[in-house]
Amino acid sequence: MTFLSTTPKNRLIIDLNGSMEKEGIDIGLQLASALIECENPSMIVGNVIYKLIQEHKALDNKIGYYIALKNIGILFEPTLKINMRMLIDSVSQSMTLILNTSGKVRNNTFYFIDEESGITVSLAGMSYYTIE
Repeated sequence: MTFLSTTPKNRLIIDLNGSMEKEGIDIGLQLASALIECENPSMIVGNVIYKLIQEHKALDNKIGYYIALKNIGILFEPTLKINMRMLIDSVSQSMTLILNTSGKVRNNTFYFIDEESGITVSLAGMSYYTIE
């Protein structure tokens, strides 16, 4: 993948059709399971996400260390107070981050599910590659 051979600031791949076929973590299921008994999940969600990423990162001879996340809707849950831009930026600077999700990318904005959902993440200033 030539995008990753250029040493970009961020190693973010947004896979909108699942064609990368990299084994990933169902972050929705894993995060919900970890937070189910917590009275104030927004207080620990960052640490739980970091731990899950470290436990599930993988090594590929072409793209290096990576984490592929699927079922990412929980990350947009308002009660968890996750700064998605900061999360994406931080993770994709230390390893390749693959988001296996539905949505659209237009004008440096990621639209989760579709443009009408109102759930967006600005990708301005980040290096990313979109697979549609």
